[in-house]
Amino acid sequence: MSLGDRGGNTRSLEEARALFRTHKAELTHAIEQDILEHLDTHDEWHADDLTVEIPADSPNALGSVVGRLVKTGALVEVGRRASKRVAAHSRKSGVYRRGSVGGSEGASEQASSSAAANTASDPDSEVLRLFDPPAAGHYDESEAA
Repeated sequence: MSLGDRGGNTRSLEEARALFRTHKAELTHAIEQDILEHLDTHDEWHADDLTVEIPADSPNALGSVVGRLVKTGALVEVGRRASKRVAAHSRKSGVYRRGSVGGSEGASEQASSSAAANTASDPDSEVLRLFDPPAAGHYDESEAA
């Protein structure tokens, strides 16, 4: 079987998988670099700020990179805003700041202190706290009724 006999452009499944791994690594590295370089000169980053073109065959690439950066503590979500891209139809997505790269524990502490600062300045903060979910292990089913 020669190149293209099956209608594809690779000789074997192994070759296709190798190409995919290479492409995926290059794309995720480019996205990560773009985000971190933007944060070198700006306080916040939103998906609208991305300058790397995401191929149509990789629709989850951006979310994967952002999720990993949040999980490792390199980014912290500080809010949400509507996208300005026409194709996004004003859907809201995360706004991020550089986090403490020490891990997800540092990121969660920074996020909780940011949330505390936001509610402290809000006169309705008591109302907001009423709707916060109970802490893990503190849920009383009798209160749910």
